[in-house]
Amino acid sequence: MTAMLAPVPTAEVPDRPVPRHRRLRLRPVRGLRTVTHLRPQERPPQELPVSPPLPSVRLVELAPRTSAPAVRGGRAKEQEIEAPPLATHLRSLEVPKASPGQVCASILQVAGEAMRGVRPLVQLSRWVDEQVFSELARFAPRHGSRTSTAQRVEPEATASLLARAKVQRLKVARISPTVAECTALVLVDERVRAVVVRLEVHRDRWRATTLQAL
Repeated sequence: MTAMLAPVPTAEVPDRPVPRHRRLRLRPVRGLRTVTHLRPQERPPQELPVSPPLPSVRLVELAPRTSAPAVRGGRAKEQEIEAPPLATHLRSLEVPKASPGQVCASILQVAGEAMRGVRPLVQLSRWVDEQVFSELARFAPRHGSRTSTAQRVEPEATASLLARAKVQRLKVARISPTVAECTALVLVDERVRAVVVRLEVHRDRWRATTLQAL
């Protein structure tokens, strides 16, 4: 005789109400606004400082001596001319169109503006050698800034002086057709200083190999 087992009915557990202390109630927060999108804060564009045009400087050029000239008093006569305004673009100052005096004046102008943050220093890379460019790059501020930390730490460095200098007179001595030595008298903080620049011809253009303030 076989016995059939019937399934035991399971008792249904009634849903228990959630206690009041466990209920989560969402209450509206007063004064809260829904932000759909955010707009960037509009700021007026900051104008970069612009360097005023420098006046013309007095340029003295000395021709190279091939033989000892017979000059009374034992001193050669120097010819003084008014140098044209400092060039804005150095690409036009190529050999043999430009004199080394014009190139030196333009290099000093661009270097001074770069040390004041008016123009980027990379514009001077074609007109100075690697050593001079590395020395200036160590003191050059960010484009738009007036000074750098290195200028404040070393105010007597050549690059720091160029940031405050105004060229007054420039003397050029031609050592050879491809080498020239320039001495610039600059006014720095009501004091006259001398800046020596040595120029050499490199790939059909003058290039500064020495830039030192005395």
